[in-house]
Amino acid sequence: MGNTEFKRMSDMRTSTKVTQAGCGDRAKLFARFGVVVCAAVIALGCSGLAADGLQQTGEAASGLVRYDSQPGSLVQIDGTSNIHDWTVKGGVIRGFIEADAEFPASAARAGARPPRVEVTIPVRTLKSQVAIGAKKMDEVMQEHMNMAQWPNIEYRLIELLPKTTNAATGAAFQFDAIGALTVSGVTRTNRMPVTIERIGQGKIKVTGVANLKMTEFGIKPPSPALSIGLIKTGDNVVVRVDWVVARFESPDSTTTAK
Repeated sequence: MGNTEFKRMSDMRTSTKVTQAGCGDRAKLFARFGVVVCAAVIALGCSGLAADGLQQTGEAASGLVRYDSQPGSLVQIDGTSNIHDWTVKGGVIRGFIEADAEFPASAARAGARPPRVEVTIPVRTLKSQVAIGAKKMDEVMQEHMNMAQWPNIEYRLIELLPKTTNAATGAAFQFDAIGALTVSGVTRTNRMPVTIERIGQGKIKVTGVANLKMTEFGIKPPSPALSIGLIKTGDNVVVRVDWVVARFESPDSTTTAK
């Protein structure tokens, strides 16, 4: 074997060792990277579980308590017509309140942060309270409220202004609730006096009355022709709300408590 060939084979062995060394370094690098990725995934998973745990016990991340709508709520709308006064009622009020653990007492203090309140009332759940012609009256109301396009009445609280200064826990508190009320796709800022009180362990009741005009929301007062004659309804209506909410408790937390 000549010197030239011997040198070429030696260089090839050296190159192979260098390549193997480089591969080994890359393998170690990839291994370290894999450990870091796994650790990050585990950390994210743990933080997600922790957040879920907070939500399931009714505690928001900011320390607020969530109260959800309960059966037993009522919304009532009273109006007038040229023949007789009329009333519609509904027993479905969806939504929630997010507030601190001392609400509503805390909301009566100066500088208190307003709770987060969102409410939805399905138009189809509002039913006329008449002995004859209730179905026809419901159809007329739903048509004039454009239920096909806007199936819900929606409300979102903007500000809660205390009218009473008594901050005793468990007392009924008077407020002026200023919120965004959306009816038939039209949103208006509404001011409504409300009473908020605790009515049991983890339960709160909100009672309010608002005077509204149909035309404020682009609704033309209905004038249906019924068997009793042509009915012309007035523009003014009075809305009464009795809303019951309860602190959210997950099945897991309830089972643990037992």
